[in-house]
Amino acid sequence: MDLKDLYQELILEHGKNPRKLGKFENFNKDAKDNNPLRGAKVNVYLELDEKRKIDDNRIEGSGCARAMSSEAIRTDRMKKKEEV
Repeated sequence: MDLKDLYQELILEHGKNPRKLGKFENFNKDAKDNNPLRGAKVNVYLELDEKRKIDDNRIEGSGCARAMSSEAIRTDRMKKKEEV
């Protein structure tokens, strides 16, 4: 399997089984992103600990499967990283 096929499979998997969707009560930081070229609008919600590391994160928004999958993948990778 080449990288393009792997990427496509990952996008499809996130499209079928979305992760990290929806606003949650304990967020203490949020941000909005709007990409009119892709037609995506995303809100990111973060729960930061006392050291400003990400304890939890979620997204909500709208856009194509590729855009929303990319955002979901990004939330997976952000966990326990420092706030930017």
